[in-house]
Amino acid sequence: MKYLIAIVVVALGFYYAWPLITGPNRVIEDVTAFSENDAVVMQVNFAVPVRYENHFPERSGEFLQVKLRLVSLGKTKWKESLGLSKVRPELAKQVGLVNIAYEGDVEGGPLVTFLFTRAAEFELRQDTGMSSLTVVFPARAPAPGASS
Repeated sequence: MKYLIAIVVVALGFYYAWPLITGPNRVIEDVTAFSENDAVVMQVNFAVPVRYENHFPERSGEFLQVKLRLVSLGKTKWKESLGLSKVRPELAKQVGLVNIAYEGDVEGGPLVTFLFTRAAEFELRQDTGMSSLTVVFPARAPAPGASS
């Protein structure tokens, strides 16, 4: 009986540790988008632990590139394009979002890239569990002369 328990424990250990050793099948699990206090919040949920390193540009731009470090012994050499299938269309339109992509094989990467149709303002936050990255898009001020 104790051999059976040992075999099960070892098998479960390999099952859960394998993605950390070989590299994950995918990096981004999904993207959750919602409104909060007139701001649009997009939470990128990762399939593996990641550590935020930096991003460019700092506060606004027509794109946003977030450099990550995967907490994995394996490497990722592919690209994942999420498109906008996971983002509510009205929220994507509100911030001008065109695409979200993971690029694991680029120089200076891996990167998560957000592409916009116009300059967008943003603020980044990473959760303490290293499983998600939150991008907050503050409410845009009305254009001069626009009626409220």
